[in-house]
Amino acid sequence: MTLHVFSYGSLIDEPEAPGALTRVQPARWAEHRREFHLRSSYRGCARTDALFPHLEVASFTRDDARDSLVLGTVPAPGRTLTGAVVSWSDPEGAVLADLDRREGYDPDDPAGSAYLRRRTTVTTADGPAEAWVYVTNPQHARVVPLDLAMRARILLHATPRHAPRDRPRGAQYLLPLVRWLRDRALPAPDLEALVEAMEAQVGPLAAHPTAWVGAGGGG
Repeated sequence: MTLHVFSYGSLIDEPEAPGALTRVQPARWAEHRREFHLRSSYRGCARTDALFPHLEVASFTRDDARDSLVLGTVPAPGRTLTGAVVSWSDPEGAVLADLDRREGYDPDDPAGSAYLRRRTTVTTADGPAEAWVYVTNPQHARVVPLDLAMRARILLHATPRHAPRDRPRGAQYLLPLVRWLRDRALPAPDLEALVEAMEAQVGPLAAHPTAWVGAGGGG
């Protein structure tokens, strides 16, 4: 069985089960947009590792750690969410189970899950395609309403000064995705606006190379 998942974030450049991966195909999902609105300690960094120590956000700081944000989805009439259909060979369903765990989706407790898994139709160069997608559970406690400037500040505050040792953190989670979309001429005005908001606070991000590196070199 081939498993198809529409990804709009880290699954593009940090795919689960890379040995079973068969294809990553650019795609578009109508009537939705992405937004950094889920709090994440997993994508945060230690306070002592922060690339921008002066940008600490008190409400996203716990003892010696700085929390970050990860992407979710928002229904958006008239908008299009760009990303990719990521495909795996998954005859036993093991990859899908691993993805559920990674995305924090519990089929037995959807109300307690930060993401919900849904079937949808996306558009690829080959035409319409059916795929799973992980969407935000809007009732979950990790969902935080923030304006653009604060989302930018939180991503910067959680960016470490070193290249990823295990996983991209803070801006390292965002910027490789921006680069991947740019390289394929896929518009992502929400992410480009976020990059502009970040640069308004720290200047050109190209001056901070560790912020640009991801696991592969951009859910």
